Amino acid sequence: ENASADAREQIRRITREGARFNLSALGVRFDRTINLPMAALVFLRAENQARSTFKFDDFENVAGARTVVVTFQEQAKPRMIVSADDAAASGTFWIEPNTGIVRRSSLRLESHRGTTVVNASIRVDYTDVPSLHLWLPKLMDESYTITSGPTRRIIGAISARAVYSNYRKFNVAVSEQTAPAEEAK
Repeated sequence: ENASADAREQIRRITREGARFNLSALGVRFDRTINLPMAALVFLRAENQARSTFKFDDFENVAGARTVVVTFQEQAKPRMIVSADDAAASGTFWIEPNTGIVRRSSLRLESHRGTTVVNASIRVDYTDVPSLHLWLPKLMDESYTITSGPTRRIIGAISARAVYSNYRKFNVAVSEQTAPAEEAK
C-alpha cells in the first residue's frame, strides 16, 4: 500500500510540474492538471471502472463511424483527479460498439473553493495512426470558466485547442560492455 501511495504522490508531483507552464486567465491562478489528452481514458481502465457509474445514452456518428455514447459519473474516493474540494469527475465516451475503439472522450470537473467555482471541460478526438498501429489523440479542446460570488460573475475564462500530428515512434538502443577485470596483485 505504501509503494502505491508513493507512486501516486510521484505522479501528482510530475503532473503539477508540467502544469506550471500552462497559461492562466488574467488575474486568476489555478492549477490545470487535467489537460492531458488521455486523462479521460483512465476511467475506462478495467481496474478503475468500479469507481464510477456508467450509463448508455445514445448512438452518434463520429468521424463517419457509428458509436455508442456512454456517460460516466465518478463515485469512489480518493478521486482520480485531485481538486481543492475533492470534486467528482464526469464525462462521456463515444465508443464503436463492435470494436471497442474510443473515437472521442469528454471529461468535466466542477470544483468549488469558497465562492469561486472552476468549470473545466476537456474534449478529445482520437484517430487511427496506421504506422504505429495505435489510436492516438488528434484534437483536444479544453475550456475553463472561473466564476465568483453568489451571482457567479465570470472572473476568468480560458479556451485552448491542441492539434496533434506528425506521430513518430522513438527507438532507444542500449548496449553494454564490461571492462576486463584487473588481475589480482
